[in-house]
Amino acid sequence: REIPLLIGLSAGIALLTIALGLAISFLTITRPIARLAGGMNVLAQGNTSAEVFGGGRKDEIGQMAGSVQVFKDNMIAREQAESQIAQQREESEKRRLERESREKAAGEEIAALVNKVAQGDLSGRITEGGKEGFFLTTSQELNRLAATLQTMAGEMADTMGAMAGGDLTKSVRGDYRGVFGQLKDSANGMASRLRDFAGRLTSTAQSVKVASDEISTGSQDLA
Repeated sequence: REIPLLIGLSAGIALLTIALGLAISFLTITRPIARLAGGMNVLAQGNTSAEVFGGGRKDEIGQMAGSVQVFKDNMIAREQAESQIAQQREESEKRRLERESREKAAGEEIAALVNKVAQGDLSGRITEGGKEGFFLTTSQELNRLAATLQTMAGEMADTMGAMAGGDLTKSVRGDYRGVFGQLKDSANGMASRLRDFAGRLTSTAQSVKVASDEISTGSQDLA
């Protein structure tokens, strides 16, 4: 009796030991590995919110969890970098479109001013606000040219109009260079010659009047 009982007890203890070993193995190895593998599967699908189990462990499972955590961190960093690159690309494209829109508008303004000047309308000006670089410099120079042309043309028109009306006292006074200076000198020279001619006519008329008066007085004396 005692031998079979001992055998039975030994077998029971062996079975219990095996069961305890399996339970411990499941709790300490199999289950953590399964949870870690589950997190890796979630990460493999691109979901960086996956939990990395076992990161605080000091055994091989902890080392594996550390490697998985590095992989997860790299995925998060890559996603952030890609998001920043996409945002920068979008902002760059937006700035490019805005720049092209400003350049197109500036080109249309310049063309409109040139057409007005060609048609004799010198009152137009280009808006300088919101422009920079080449277009700002070009706008400023064209506005300066249009202002100079308007001032000179206005003086020329006033002077010529006054001469046509018999007023020879007006002259072009602006400080002009090149062909504009030649036009100024020509207009002022014409006004000066007309004033001189008018002066000689006045002097001649006075002389004729004096001679006529003398002739009239002599004729009266003879009578």
